[in-house]
Amino acid sequence: MRLWFKYNRGFINIDDEFVYLTNTGNWSEVVGMHEKGVSKSSNRRKYRMIFFLVVCALLFSYLIFRNMSSGNMNFLLLLGLPALLFLAYRTLSPEMGSKFKIPHAKLKRIDIEDGVVLHFLDGLDQPKSEQIRGLEEKGIQALQALINNGEPGK
Repeated sequence: MRLWFKYNRGFINIDDEFVYLTNTGNWSEVVGMHEKGVSKSSNRRKYRMIFFLVVCALLFSYLIFRNMSSGNMNFLLLLGLPALLFLAYRTLSPEMGSKFKIPHAKLKRIDIEDGVVLHFLDGLDQPKSEQIRGLEEKGIQALQALINNGEPGK
């Protein structure tokens, strides 16, 4: 059994052993994936993307301020730079999603409140939770079935 569902920052893939949070939904992405807490590379990647977006926002703000203070109001610059920043955010948003796996046995419960909240034990057996927004209804039902009776595909 292999299932996958889209949410606003990536995909949830489910197989017979694990629930995977991935960026692309591609099954080749799950090869070599670690549980949360075991590998910190996912956090570094996410912070690099956020840092890049903040630097772009600061650069765009500086250019707009410099343009406005010189008295040379260029509306193309005023409208174009924020639009470019928004497009960069939309492009990089999936890369900021979580990327790890959860064994079925470590998935403890699911709460449906302002999206879906997965409660589980990480790779170091510490309780963690992950909020997932925008998950399609079939994905919510599959996760609930997995927790209730261990069979998400039925």
